[in-house]
Amino acid sequence: MKVIVLPGGEVFHHDRGASLIKVLKKLDLDPQTVLVARGDELLTLDAQIEADDEIRIIPVMSGG
Repeated sequence: MKVIVLPGGEVFHHDRGASLIKVLKKLDLDPQTVLVARGDELLTLDAQIEADDEIRIIPVMSGG
Protein backbone atom coordinates (compact mmCIF):
# COMPACT_ATOMS: atom_id res chain seq x y z
CA MET A 1 0.00 0.00 0.00
CA LYS A 2 1.05 3.55 -0.53
CA VAL A 3 0.43 5.90 2.39
CA ILE A 4 0.65 9.67 1.92
CA VAL A 5 0.74 11.76 5.07
CA LEU A 6 -0.37 15.34 4.48
CA PRO A 7 0.30 18.26 4.62
CA GLY A 8 4.00 17.50 4.09
CA GLY A 9 3.34 14.76 1.55
CA GLU A 10 5.56 12.14 3.21
CA VAL A 11 5.14 8.80 1.45
CA PHE A 12 5.38 5.37 3.06
CA HIS A 13 5.06 1.99 1.36
CA HIS A 14 3.94 -1.30 2.88
CA ASP A 15 3.88 -4.59 0.93
CA ARG A 16 0.79 -6.17 2.44
CA GLY A 17 -2.67 -5.29 3.63
CA ALA A 18 -3.54 -4.31 7.17
CA SER A 19 -6.33 -2.72 9.14
CA LEU A 20 -6.31 1.05 9.23
CA ILE A 21 -5.77 1.10 12.99
CA LYS A 22 -2.61 -1.01 12.56
CA VAL A 23 -1.30 1.35 9.87
CA LEU A 24 -1.85 4.36 12.13
CA LYS A 25 -0.17 2.62 15.08
CA LYS A 26 2.82 1.72 12.90
CA LEU A 27 3.15 5.39 11.92
CA ASP A 28 2.71 6.42 15.57
CA LEU A 29 -0.36 8.54 14.73
CA ASP A 30 -3.27 9.08 17.12
CA PRO A 31 -6.47 7.99 15.30
CA GLN A 32 -8.38 10.86 16.97
CA THR A 33 -6.19 13.47 15.26
CA VAL A 34 -6.45 12.38 11.62
CA LEU A 35 -8.89 11.62 8.81
CA VAL A 36 -8.00 8.91 6.33
CA ALA A 37 -9.21 8.79 2.73
CA ARG A 38 -9.00 6.20 -0.02
CA GLY A 39 -9.94 8.00 -3.21
CA ASP A 40 -13.04 10.06 -2.36
CA GLU A 41 -14.05 7.79 0.53
CA LEU A 42 -13.34 8.57 4.20
CA LEU A 43 -12.35 5.41 6.06
CA THR A 44 -13.30 4.15 9.51
CA LEU A 45 -10.71 2.63 11.84
CA ASP A 46 -11.90 -0.91 11.12
CA ALA A 47 -11.35 -0.52 7.35
CA GLN A 48 -9.08 -3.08 5.71
CA ILE A 49 -6.34 -1.55 3.55
CA GLU A 50 -5.18 -3.78 0.71
CA ALA A 51 -1.61 -3.99 -0.58
CA ASP A 52 -2.45 -2.11 -3.81
CA ASP A 53 -4.45 0.70 -2.11
CA GLU A 54 -3.32 4.30 -1.84
CA ILE A 55 -4.51 6.20 1.21
CA ARG A 56 -4.07 9.78 2.38
CA ILE A 57 -3.76 10.69 6.05
CA ILE A 58 -5.00 14.20 6.74
CA PRO A 59 -4.39 15.89 10.12
CA VAL A 60 -7.47 17.41 11.74
CA MET A 61 -7.01 21.02 12.76
CA SER A 62 -9.21 22.96 15.12
CA GLY A 63 -9.07 26.53 16.16
CA GLY A 64 -10.91 28.86 18.33
